[in-house]
Amino acid sequence: MIVMSVPEVEKRLIETVADFISVTKYFTALSGHAVSAESGVPPFKLSDDERWDPDIEKYLQGYELFKEDPHAYWQLYQDPPEYFRIRRERQETAAPNPVHFAMKELEELEVLKFLVTESPDNLYRKVGLKHLVEIHGNIFKMRCGQCGIRFEREKFADSNNPPKCPECQGFVKTDVVHFGEPIPEDVLEQCNEEAAKSDMMIVVGSSAEIYPAAALPQMVKQEGGRLVEINPAQTAISLSCDVSLRGNPGEILPLLVEAVRERV
Repeated sequence: MIVMSVPEVEKRLIETVADFISVTKYFTALSGHAVSAESGVPPFKLSDDERWDPDIEKYLQGYELFKEDPHAYWQLYQDPPEYFRIRRERQETAAPNPVHFAMKELEELEVLKFLVTESPDNLYRKVGLKHLVEIHGNIFKMRCGQCGIRFEREKFADSNNPPKCPECQGFVKTDVVHFGEPIPEDVLEQCNEEAAKSDMMIVVGSSAEIYPAAALPQMVKQEGGRLVEINPAQTAISLSCDVSLRGNPGEILPLLVEAVRERV
Protein backbone atom coordinates (compact mmCIF):
# COMPACT_ATOMS: atom_id res chain seq x y z
CA MET A 1 0.00 0.00 0.00
CA ILE A 2 2.02 2.97 -1.28
CA VAL A 3 0.91 6.51 -2.06
CA MET A 4 2.90 9.18 -3.87
CA SER A 5 2.30 12.49 -2.09
CA VAL A 6 0.42 14.03 0.79
CA PRO A 7 -2.49 15.38 -1.33
CA GLU A 8 -3.00 11.86 -2.70
CA VAL A 9 -2.72 10.03 0.59
CA GLU A 10 -5.89 8.02 0.89
CA LYS A 11 -7.54 8.75 4.19
CA ARG A 12 -8.11 5.09 4.76
CA LEU A 13 -4.34 4.45 4.85
CA ILE A 14 -3.80 6.98 7.61
CA GLU A 15 -6.88 5.60 9.33
CA THR A 16 -5.43 2.10 9.01
CA VAL A 17 -2.15 3.15 10.61
CA ALA A 18 -4.07 4.94 13.37
CA ASP A 19 -6.04 1.74 13.93
CA PHE A 20 -2.77 -0.19 14.19
CA ILE A 21 -1.49 2.26 16.81
CA SER A 22 -4.72 2.17 18.80
CA VAL A 23 -4.46 -1.58 19.38
CA THR A 24 -0.70 -1.98 19.63
CA LYS A 25 0.80 -2.88 22.99
CA TYR A 26 4.27 -1.41 22.48
CA PHE A 27 4.65 1.14 19.69
CA THR A 28 8.11 2.58 18.90
CA ALA A 29 9.68 4.75 16.20
CA LEU A 30 12.91 5.10 14.27
CA SER A 31 13.63 8.63 13.03
CA GLY A 32 16.17 9.31 10.29
CA HIS A 33 18.12 12.18 8.77
CA ALA A 34 15.34 13.24 6.40
CA VAL A 35 13.54 14.53 9.48
CA SER A 36 16.45 16.84 10.25
CA ALA A 37 16.52 17.94 6.62
CA GLU A 38 13.08 19.48 7.17
CA SER A 39 14.74 21.66 9.83
CA GLY A 40 17.41 22.83 7.40
CA VAL A 41 20.11 20.29 8.20
CA PRO A 42 21.14 18.83 4.83
CA PRO A 43 21.85 15.10 4.55
CA PHE A 44 25.53 14.25 4.77
CA LYS A 45 26.93 14.28 1.25
CA LEU A 46 30.41 15.06 -0.04
CA SER A 47 31.46 15.75 -3.60
CA ASP A 48 34.25 13.63 -5.10
CA ASP A 49 36.69 16.54 -4.76
CA GLU A 50 35.79 17.02 -1.09
CA ARG A 51 36.27 13.34 -0.36
CA TRP A 52 39.83 13.53 -1.62
CA ASP A 53 40.63 16.63 0.41
CA PRO A 54 43.30 15.61 2.98
CA ASP A 55 41.69 17.64 5.78
CA ILE A 56 38.28 16.10 5.18
CA GLU A 57 39.82 12.65 4.88
CA LYS A 58 41.48 13.19 8.25
CA TYR A 59 38.21 14.32 9.82
CA LEU A 60 36.36 11.30 8.44
CA GLN A 61 38.94 9.11 10.19
CA GLY A 62 38.27 10.91 13.48
CA TYR A 63 37.77 7.80 15.59
CA GLU A 64 41.08 6.29 14.53
CA LEU A 65 42.75 9.66 15.14
CA PHE A 66 41.23 9.82 18.62
CA LYS A 67 42.65 6.41 19.49
CA GLU A 68 46.08 7.21 18.08
CA ASP A 69 46.53 10.85 19.09
CA PRO A 70 43.93 12.48 21.38
CA HIS A 71 45.76 15.81 21.16
CA ALA A 72 45.51 15.91 17.36
CA TYR A 73 41.87 14.78 17.60
CA TRP A 74 40.97 17.59 20.00
CA GLN A 75 42.64 20.21 17.79
CA LEU A 76 40.73 18.90 14.78
CA TYR A 77 37.47 18.91 16.73
CA GLN A 78 37.97 22.53 17.72
CA ASP A 79 38.98 23.62 14.21
CA PRO A 80 37.23 21.30 11.72
CA PRO A 81 37.27 21.62 7.92
CA GLU A 82 34.81 24.22 6.64
CA TYR A 83 32.28 21.63 5.42
CA PHE A 84 31.95 20.11 8.89
CA ARG A 85 32.10 23.47 10.65
CA ILE A 86 29.13 24.72 8.62
CA ARG A 87 27.26 21.45 9.12
CA ARG A 88 27.82 21.61 12.88
CA GLU A 89 26.58 25.21 12.97
CA ARG A 90 23.41 24.23 11.10
CA GLN A 91 22.77 21.38 13.51
CA GLU A 92 23.32 23.64 16.51
CA THR A 93 20.97 26.37 15.28
CA ALA A 94 18.24 24.19 13.76
CA ALA A 95 14.72 24.46 15.17
CA PRO A 96 12.31 21.55 15.68
CA ASN A 97 9.83 20.93 12.87
CA PRO A 98 6.34 19.35 12.78
CA VAL A 99 7.76 15.82 12.99
CA HIS A 100 9.43 16.53 16.32
CA PHE A 101 6.28 18.08 17.75
CA ALA A 102 4.11 15.26 16.40
CA MET A 103 6.29 12.62 18.03
CA LYS A 104 6.11 14.54 21.29
CA GLU A 105 2.31 14.57 21.04
CA LEU A 106 2.22 10.82 20.39
CA GLU A 107 4.29 10.38 23.54
CA GLU A 108 1.92 12.63 25.51
CA LEU A 109 -1.01 10.57 24.22
CA GLU A 110 0.80 7.61 25.80
CA VAL A 111 0.88 5.60 22.59
CA LEU A 112 4.52 6.16 21.56
CA LYS A 113 6.64 4.24 24.05
CA PHE A 114 10.13 4.94 22.70
CA LEU A 115 11.96 6.63 19.83
CA VAL A 116 15.38 5.97 18.33
CA THR A 117 16.84 8.85 16.34
CA GLU A 118 19.76 8.64 13.95
CA SER A 119 20.25 12.42 14.09
CA PRO A 120 22.63 13.92 16.68
CA ASP A 121 21.09 17.41 16.48
CA ASN A 122 19.24 17.32 19.83
CA LEU A 123 15.93 18.46 18.27
CA TYR A 124 13.78 15.80 19.93
CA ARG A 125 15.16 16.83 23.29
CA LYS A 126 14.38 20.47 22.46
CA VAL A 127 10.65 19.64 22.23
CA GLY A 128 10.81 17.67 25.46
CA LEU A 129 10.58 14.09 24.22
CA LYS A 130 11.44 11.91 27.21
CA HIS A 131 11.71 8.34 26.03
CA LEU A 132 14.38 8.34 23.35
CA VAL A 133 17.92 7.37 22.55
CA GLU A 134 20.31 8.99 20.06
CA ILE A 135 22.00 6.05 18.38
CA HIS A 136 24.62 8.28 16.71
CA GLY A 137 25.19 10.52 19.71
CA ASN A 138 24.44 14.15 20.54
CA ILE A 139 26.40 17.18 19.33
CA PHE A 140 25.88 18.95 22.65
CA LYS A 141 27.50 16.17 24.68
CA MET A 142 30.96 14.70 25.17
CA ARG A 143 31.76 11.10 26.04
CA CYS A 144 34.68 9.42 27.75
CA GLY A 145 36.37 7.06 25.33
CA GLN A 146 37.31 4.76 28.19
CA CYS A 147 34.38 4.46 30.63
CA GLY A 148 31.64 5.90 28.40
CA ILE A 149 30.32 8.53 30.84
CA ARG A 150 28.71 11.52 29.10
CA PHE A 151 29.08 15.19 29.93
CA GLU A 152 27.58 18.44 28.73
CA ARG A 153 29.85 19.90 26.06
CA GLU A 154 30.21 23.21 27.92
CA LYS A 155 32.13 21.43 30.68
CA PHE A 156 35.16 21.29 28.39
CA ALA A 157 34.48 24.31 26.17
CA ASP A 158 37.54 26.32 27.27
CA SER A 159 40.03 23.48 27.24
CA ASN A 160 43.00 23.82 24.88
CA ASN A 161 44.14 20.29 25.70
CA PRO A 162 42.26 17.06 25.14
CA PRO A 163 39.95 16.83 28.17
CA LYS A 164 40.16 13.94 30.59
CA CYS A 165 37.31 12.20 32.31
CA PRO A 166 37.04 13.25 35.97
CA GLU A 167 35.93 9.70 36.81
CA CYS A 168 38.57 7.51 35.17
CA GLN A 169 41.06 9.97 33.64
CA GLY A 170 40.43 8.58 30.17
CA PHE A 171 40.43 10.99 27.23
CA VAL A 172 37.08 12.53 26.28
CA LYS A 173 35.70 12.85 22.73
CA THR A 174 32.53 14.21 21.21
CA ASP A 175 29.50 12.01 21.84
CA VAL A 176 28.79 11.93 18.10
CA VAL A 177 29.66 8.54 16.65
CA HIS A 178 32.35 8.80 13.96
CA PHE A 179 32.63 6.67 10.84
CA GLY A 180 34.02 3.30 11.86
CA GLU A 181 33.30 3.88 15.55
CA PRO A 182 31.22 1.23 17.33
CA ILE A 183 27.87 2.34 18.71
CA PRO A 184 28.30 2.70 22.50
CA GLU A 185 27.29 -0.53 24.21
CA ASP A 186 24.71 1.08 26.51
CA VAL A 187 22.98 2.76 23.55
CA LEU A 188 22.95 -0.35 21.36
CA GLU A 189 21.65 -2.47 24.21
CA GLN A 190 18.78 -0.06 24.84
CA CYS A 191 17.89 0.05 21.13
CA ASN A 192 17.78 -3.73 20.89
CA GLU A 193 15.72 -4.04 24.08
CA GLU A 194 13.14 -1.57 22.80
CA ALA A 195 12.91 -3.22 19.38
CA ALA A 196 12.48 -6.62 21.04
CA LYS A 197 9.50 -5.30 23.03
CA SER A 198 7.85 -3.66 20.02
CA ASP A 199 4.83 -5.07 18.27
CA MET A 200 4.80 -2.04 15.95
CA MET A 201 7.44 0.37 14.68
CA ILE A 202 7.08 3.42 12.46
CA VAL A 203 10.15 4.43 10.46
CA VAL A 204 10.17 8.13 9.64
CA GLY A 205 12.60 9.78 7.24
CA SER A 206 15.19 7.01 7.32
CA SER A 207 16.76 5.20 4.38
CA ALA A 208 16.92 2.10 6.60
CA GLU A 209 20.36 1.33 5.20
CA ILE A 210 22.71 2.41 8.00
CA TYR A 211 23.42 -0.36 10.49
CA PRO A 212 22.88 -1.14 13.27
CA ALA A 213 19.86 1.23 13.25
CA ALA A 214 18.56 -0.45 10.09
CA ALA A 215 18.39 -3.78 11.92
CA LEU A 216 15.78 -2.49 14.38
CA PRO A 217 12.74 -2.45 12.04
CA GLN A 218 13.85 -5.79 10.64
CA MET A 219 13.87 -7.18 14.16
CA VAL A 220 10.32 -5.97 14.77
CA LYS A 221 9.07 -7.44 11.51
CA GLN A 222 10.80 -10.78 12.03
CA GLU A 223 9.08 -11.11 15.40
CA GLY A 224 5.67 -10.61 13.82
CA GLY A 225 5.23 -6.91 14.54
CA ARG A 226 3.75 -4.33 12.21
CA LEU A 227 6.02 -2.02 10.26
CA VAL A 228 5.04 1.37 8.84
CA GLU A 229 7.20 3.94 7.08
CA ILE A 230 6.79 7.59 6.18
CA ASN A 231 9.41 8.65 3.66
CA PRO A 232 9.67 10.69 0.46
CA ALA A 233 11.17 7.77 -1.49
CA GLN A 234 11.21 4.00 -1.47
CA THR A 235 13.67 2.53 1.00
CA ALA A 236 15.34 -0.78 1.77
CA ILE A 237 12.39 -1.80 3.96
CA SER A 238 9.50 -0.57 1.80
CA LEU A 239 8.55 -4.01 0.55
CA SER A 240 8.49 -5.33 4.12
CA CYS A 241 6.20 -2.59 5.42
CA ASP A 242 2.53 -3.10 6.14
CA VAL A 243 1.96 0.49 5.02
CA SER A 244 4.32 2.89 3.23
CA LEU A 245 3.32 6.54 3.01
CA ARG A 246 5.12 8.63 0.40
CA GLY A 247 5.72 12.30 1.12
CA ASN A 248 7.40 14.68 3.53
CA PRO A 249 7.19 13.36 7.09
CA GLY A 250 6.47 16.89 8.34
CA GLU A 251 3.25 16.94 6.33
CA ILE A 252 2.11 13.36 6.85
CA LEU A 253 2.86 12.69 10.51
CA PRO A 254 0.64 15.50 11.90
CA LEU A 255 -2.27 14.02 9.93
CA LEU A 256 -1.60 10.68 11.54
CA VAL A 257 -1.51 12.28 14.98
CA GLU A 258 -4.95 13.78 14.36
CA ALA A 259 -6.31 10.35 13.48
CA VAL A 260 -4.70 8.77 16.54
CA ARG A 261 -6.08 11.49 18.81
CA GLU A 262 -9.61 10.51 17.74
CA ARG A 263 -8.99 6.98 18.99
CA VAL A 264 -7.53 7.57 22.44
